[in-house]
Amino acid sequence: MATTITRVRYAGLDFNTHEDELLARLQVKFAATYNDFAVSSLGIMLVDIFSFGLDTLSFYLDRRATDNFLSTSRTLTSAARAARQLGYKPGTSSASSVDLELTLGQSYSFDITLPIGTQFRGPNGLIFEAQESATWLAGDVSTKTITASEGETVNIVFFSDGQENQVFEIGNVPADKFIVGPGTENASQVSVTVDGDAWDESEFLQFGATNQFELGYNDDPPTVSFGDSIAGNIPENGAEISVTYFATSGVAGEATANTITATVNPFIVLFQVIDLIVDNPQGASGGADPESLASIKANAPGFFRSRGVNVTLDDYKARAQSFVDPVLGSIAVARAINVRGSSDDAFLNARLTEIETASESFVTTTDAGVTSVTTELDTIDSSVADAQVDDDALAGDLTTIATEEVTARTSTESIRTAANVATANSSGVATDLASLISTVNGYTVDAATTITTVDRDALLNVINRASAQNTEVATQTSAISSDVTTIISSLDEIDANADTAEVRRSGIRADVDQVSASSGTARTAVVTLGSDISGIDNDISTSLSEIDDHVDGFLSSECQSNLIEVPVLTLDSEGFYVVPSNGLQQSLQRYLESAKEVTQVVRVVGASNLLVAADINVTVGILSGYNAATIRSQVEAEILDVLRGRRFDADLRLSDLYAPVAPEPGRITISGVEWVNIKIVGPVGRVDSDGNLPVSEYEVVTRGTITVTSVVVEETNF
Repeated sequence: MATTITRVRYAGLDFNTHEDELLARLQVKFAATYNDFAVSSLGIMLVDIFSFGLDTLSFYLDRRATDNFLSTSRTLTSAARAARQLGYKPGTSSASSVDLELTLGQSYSFDITLPIGTQFRGPNGLIFEAQESATWLAGDVSTKTITASEGETVNIVFFSDGQENQVFEIGNVPADKFIVGPGTENASQVSVTVDGDAWDESEFLQFGATNQFELGYNDDPPTVSFGDSIAGNIPENGAEISVTYFATSGVAGEATANTITATVNPFIVLFQVIDLIVDNPQGASGGADPESLASIKANAPGFFRSRGVNVTLDDYKARAQSFVDPVLGSIAVARAINVRGSSDDAFLNARLTEIETASESFVTTTDAGVTSVTTELDTIDSSVADAQVDDDALAGDLTTIATEEVTARTSTESIRTAANVATANSSGVATDLASLISTVNGYTVDAATTITTVDRDALLNVINRASAQNTEVATQTSAISSDVTTIISSLDEIDANADTAEVRRSGIRADVDQVSASSGTARTAVVTLGSDISGIDNDISTSLSEIDDHVDGFLSSECQSNLIEVPVLTLDSEGFYVVPSNGLQQSLQRYLESAKEVTQVVRVVGASNLLVAADINVTVGILSGYNAATIRSQVEAEILDVLRGRRFDADLRLSDLYAPVAPEPGRITISGVEWVNIKIVGPVGRVDSDGNLPVSEYEVVTRGTITVTSVVVEETNF
C-alpha cells in the first residue's frame, strides 16, 4: 500500500501536508462511498487527529535523523557522537592561570610550607587552587611566587557492576563549571582509580585489554566510560571507582589584577594561623569554555581530512583551530596561509608595518623638533641682534663717559692749581698784613708826627679787616682744595668703573658674537638634519620596498620555499578575539611542527594585524514610558553578540546588525523600540557605498567603538 502514496516522502512533513495526502487518498480510494468533507464532519475530525499525530511523529523522526549527522546536529551530545566517528574529540575547557605573590606578614620560628591544592578566594566567588608549593624557612619573610589555576578539585565515587561498557554520569560538577580536559596533546587532568589502582585516560577507548577509561566531556552530564575487555578492561564487580577531576569556570574565571587577596580557609601550620599576604599583580588568562556546537561542525571534518598529519592548509587550520592547552588556554579561530609573497606574510607585514609606523613617527617627531629648534634659533638671532644694538649704544655711552671724565679731570686740576695759587697768595698777604700791622703799631703818635691817633686806629681797623678777609679766603681755598681732592677721587673711581664696564662689555660682545656664530652653526645643522631625515625616510621606504621584492623573489617560485603561516586568536573574558599569550602560541607551534609530514616551515603568529575593529553608531527610537538606559544596554548587547566569534573573511553587513534589534511587522525584538538606525562608521575608508564593512579572506571583524544614543518618540495609534 505504501507504494501507492507517491507524494509522501516520510520526512520533513508538516500538518497540512499529511492532511492533504489523507484527504486525497479518501477521495481516490473511497470516492463512491464517502463524500462528507464538511469541516464539522466526523471523518474530517479523524483526518485532523491523524494529521496532528503524523505531524508530531514526523517532527521526532526528523530530529532523530538530523542528530545522526554532524552537519545537522542540534545538540553538543549528538555532534560529539557524530564527530567521534571521524576520530575527532571536541575541545574541552581549560582553566585560566595566574601568578600569585605570597608574603608572610611576620617571621616565625618554624618552617612553613604552603601545599599544592591550597585554595585562594577570587572575585565573584571564584576559587583558585595552587599548582605549586611554597616553603619559608624559619625567620624567612620573603615573597614567593606560585602558579594557581581557577577552579577546584572534585571527587566522586562509583561502584562497578561487572558489566561490559559501563558508563557513569558525573553528576556533581559544580554549577556553571566544566571538567578540565587533557588538552590537544593528551596530558590528562582527570584521575581515575579502580580499587586504588590508577587507570589511564584514552581519547577513545583503544582496542586492547588494558586499564583505560574514556571521559565524555561534552555529555550532559559528563560521563566516564569503561570497556568490554576487548577495547579496555572491565572493572571487577563491586570495585570502587574513584574519579577526581578539576572543575573550572573557563572564560568566566579570568580574574583581573589585584583581586585575589586571601585564602578560602585560614592557613594553619602547627596549630597557628599564619599571617599570609596574597596578591596577583597580573590578571588571570587562558581560560576557555568547551568547544561550541558550531565549532565542532567546522573543525571535525577538517581534522578528519588531515589524517592526523599536517600537509595541506586545511590540515593546519583544522588542527590549530581545535588546539587546547589545559593550562594555557585554547585557540578560538585560526587561518593557514601558504606564503607566496610578502603581501601574504602576516608576520613580515606586521614587522614591516611596525618599522614603517616607527619611521613615520620618527620623521613626524623630528620634523616637529626641527621646526621648534628653527623657531628658537629665530628668537635667539633676534635677541642677538637686539643685544648687538644695545652693545653699540653702550660702547658709545662708555666713550662719552671717558671723554667727559677727561674734561672734568682737566677742569678740576685747573681749579686745584688756582686754589693752590690762591692759598699761596693768601699766605703772602697774611705775612704782609702782619708786617704792616707791626709797622703801623710802631708809629709814634705826637704832634710832631704826620699821623694822628685817629688815622692810625682807622688804618689798623682797615688792616685788621683785610687780615680777617684774607683768613676767610685761605679757609675757603683750603675747602676748595679738599673738594677738588674728592672730585679727583670720584673721577678716578668713574674711570676705573668705566674701564671695568668696557672689559665686561667686550666680554658680553664676545659672548653675543659667539652666540650668533653658534646660532648660525646650529641653523646649518638643523637644515642638514632636515635633509638627512628626508633621506632616511626615503631610504626606509626604499628598503621596505626592496624587502618586499626580495621576499617575493624567493617565495613566489614553486618548490623554493614552503612557508606556512598560521595566524591565531583566542578569546578574552568578554568573548572577543585577542592575541594569544606567547606561551599558548609556542605550545601550538610545537604541536603543529610535531605533526607536519613534509619539509614545511611553520610559523604561528598572533593575528592582531588581521583584526578589523568595527566602529558602529546606533540611534534608537524609544517609546515614551520605557527606560531608555535599559533599552540602550539591550541594543548594545545584541550588537556585541553579532560581533562575537566571527570567522575569517566574513563581511559585516548592516543586515547582520539590524536583524536582532530592528522591529518588524509581527515581531518585536526589544520591547519599547519603535525604530533603529544603524551605521558602520569605521574603520575610516573601509566601509563600502552600501554601508557594509567588507574584509579580505585573511581578516576577521571584531568589536570597535559602539555608540548607542536614543530619542523618545510618542506611540501612534491608527
